[in-house]
Amino acid sequence: MDQPQQRRLSRRLLELQNETLKREIEMLSCENAELRDTYNELKQSLDAAVRTSRQRTAEQVVEAADSDATEDTVDTNIVSEPQQSSERMTEDGCRS
Repeated sequence: MDQPQQRRLSRRLLELQNETLKREIEMLSCENAELRDTYNELKQSLDAAVRTSRQRTAEQVVEAADSDATEDTVDTNIVSEPQQSSERMTEDGCRS
């Protein structure tokens, strides 16, 4: 092979390598953009799930507090009735 032909082949090889690299860069850029979109969608979904979970947790805490308050009222009424009966008996003089 003579020198001019070898130079032309070398240049052509470099051109092909550059074209291949440009295509790879373009393909990777597109893939990167798609992955960025997927990441953003997943992040929004996760953020929404966390907000929903926090709201549910807060609602459960409020419901539990309401439930405890209701139970406390019921317990107080149950305890109050015997105490009131006991106090009535004491007032009547039946028990001391």
